[in-house]
Amino acid sequence: KRKFTKDILLIKHVKDVLDRGDIPVIYPEARYANVGTNSHLTPSIAKLAKLLKVPVVTINMHGNYLQQPIWNLKERKGARLKAELKCVVRPEEVGKLSVDEIFSRISNELQYDEYKYQLENKISIKDEWRAEGLHYPLYRCRKCGKDFAMTSSGSKITCKFCGDSYEMDEYGVLNSTEGKKIHIPDWYEWQRLECQKYVKELSLTKRSYKIKRNYIFIFLCFL
Repeated sequence: KRKFTKDILLIKHVKDVLDRGDIPVIYPEARYANVGTNSHLTPSIAKLAKLLKVPVVTINMHGNYLQQPIWNLKERKGARLKAELKCVVRPEEVGKLSVDEIFSRISNELQYDEYKYQLENKISIKDEWRAEGLHYPLYRCRKCGKDFAMTSSGSKITCKFCGDSYEMDEYGVLNSTEGKKIHIPDWYEWQRLECQKYVKELSLTKRSYKIKRNYIFIFLCFL
């Protein structure tokens, strides 16, 4: 299936799987996690369950991202895997629950934060190169505010303009040279808010669009 498109044929195929007694598996996020956190789901997944009148079971896996984050696919052998399986909508509930209620149950069970999971479970990842590539999702300097300023090497991520630097410890926490501790998803969400703020404030006149269109396009990819 192509993302963000309506696909009636796909619904038919899912129904065919159910009719022959098998269990269809759906990945509702349809994307890789940039910094080990979930994205917002669309209500269509709940509408599908309601339409097909079937129970819904969620599986939330932890540790996959920690083993091979999308920004560095070298395998980290210290990460343990854990899977949480839960029936969120039982057969007798499908007809009674609203789409909103089904959607709420699914969304609640598919929340995750891999760095929080790593820290709480003291999962130690000591690879010397553990931060290499982190500058891809964390591209904006928190100190000087410059975009695409970060570079990474070994266990460190550093701004090439102002020199602000952080070291990722064995539990996935970023520690600055000034003693500050930063949760990686918090940095990513800060960038997202700054990007949204910039786009909203930007004057969309013909002249400003010509000057900044490439800049806007790059940023919209991170929204």
